[in-house]
Amino acid sequence: MARFLSSQFEHGGRLYHLELTIDRIAALRDELSINIVARSYSERRDGAAEIEAALTLDLERNEIIVAIEGEEIGRIPLDATEVAEADEADVGAEGAAHGAWEPLVRHLVDRNGNPLAETVEAIIEAIPTGDPLLGCLLKGAISAGVGQIIRCHGKLQPQDETVGEKLRAIARCLGRSVWGMLGRATVRSLRCMARGGI
Repeated sequence: MARFLSSQFEHGGRLYHLELTIDRIAALRDELSINIVARSYSERRDGAAEIEAALTLDLERNEIIVAIEGEEIGRIPLDATEVAEADEADVGAEGAAHGAWEPLVRHLVDRNGNPLAETVEAIIEAIPTGDPLLGCLLKGAISAGVGQIIRCHGKLQPQDETVGEKLRAIARCLGRSVWGMLGRATVRSLRCMARGGI
């Protein structure tokens, strides 16, 4: 069954909506991903803009594939514990504007292991949404999702030997952690918006 959660808030006369979906049943097919949808629209529900992203776990390569609008923008190694630590520490108003995002971007690589730090920012900024603050929602959700996947991967037990067993264990962990993940993404997005998307 898919686990679907969302949050909504208002900023500058626009409504912002963030959805996270985790298909835990997909782990039975040796697949696991977190789907992210970020939307904004006026209070009259017109002028909508939307961005979709996906975080897909590739246990054979020990990576998380990050895709925006169906296009892979890069991969993050599952051993990038700095990303998970920054995600967990970056909560509350005192956190840095990009506290969890910067370590994530430093670890983002292409299929050949080449760094993509500048490329990913350019990709997000180039998405034609008409609303630059949607990037805040997207960054908040991606960083929270990647951090949680890495933490869940770190909790695997020795008895989780096959790819399927590992994916199911990670799916259960994500299911238990999804509210915290949504909370971190929302707080991070609001803080980013308060700083004008910086």
